[in-house]
Amino acid sequence: MAEKTDEEYARWGKVLSDAGVRLMMIDGQMVVGIWSDLDSPRLRQALAFYENNHEPWRYLDGPGIPDKYKTRNVPGGENPLPISVLMRMQQSTEPWVVRDEFIRIKHWLQKPVPYPFKSPAPAAPENTDDDQAGADDKE
Repeated sequence: MAEKTDEEYARWGKVLSDAGVRLMMIDGQMVVGIWSDLDSPRLRQALAFYENNHEPWRYLDGPGIPDKYKTRNVPGGENPLPISVLMRMQQSTEPWVVRDEFIRIKHWLQKPVPYPFKSPAPAAPENTDDDQAGADDKE
């Protein structure tokens, strides 16, 4: 296996830094913390480069993470995912696919449904015999 270069360390380190990844000590065990909305194949490649891909990992915005690790200094996070989605993501080998599918469906459900037609204009009142009689009186 080829020796890793300084450029590779810098490039993959930037990926981890830009995603706000952190190492946490939880219950005496080293755990990799990842923001669920920033998880991606590229992020997992960066973890593999540093050989942290075998460490246990948890979503920083998930349950059971101490508050001291939840300070966020990276973009995103305005719309946190429901816990049920985070749990499905953690069980998946491609969690970003689970997340993106949830977001796609959520956006689809939030779109207003256009009516296929416009309301018809109110119909003009029909002339009745009384209206006609009144018109005849004016002459």
